[in-house]
Amino acid sequence: MKPRFIMYTDGSGRDIDGYGGCSVFVQDTMTRKLHRGFLAMNQTRVSRMEMQAGLIGLRIIADIMDVVKPSRVKLYTEIGIPVLWYSDREDMTRSIRTEETGYKRRKNGDLWASLEYFEQFLDIDVRHVTRNTLPHQALADRVAGRMRELIKAYVKKYPESDESGPAHYKPKK
Repeated sequence: MKPRFIMYTDGSGRDIDGYGGCSVFVQDTMTRKLHRGFLAMNQTRVSRMEMQAGLIGLRIIADIMDVVKPSRVKLYTEIGIPVLWYSDREDMTRSIRTEETGYKRRKNGDLWASLEYFEQFLDIDVRHVTRNTLPHQALADRVAGRMRELIKAYVKKYPESDESGPAHYKPKK
């Protein structure tokens, strides 16, 4: 089935310092419109940022399709809106495709629970691509890197903003 939406995601970060950024570009194949989303976080990991990019993209799609209306949720859960998702994080794509790969979804339960919500009404086909081989994915990579730079500069300028963070973040040594 031809995808209704194509997502290109990228997460940027270094587990050593905890600064991260992510970006997603969502192509609506019916309207030809390109939608975008991005996020900067401190005290995070690159793998979480890649998944955050995907979740932002799935939220954009849910908003476009207006799936929060009860009548539409039932309709979309029956047909499944086809989404093609390109990511350069091979380990994440394998974890999403659990039925094919046998990988288990272990850590980051908050992210996996969010994904499972979207899987109720979206037929998500995630594929690994080599970094920056697709133009929109390369653009997502540049924006994610910029978001990471922005949060790092912000925390440097306002160190008090970095005092607390997610409980899951522990710097690597």
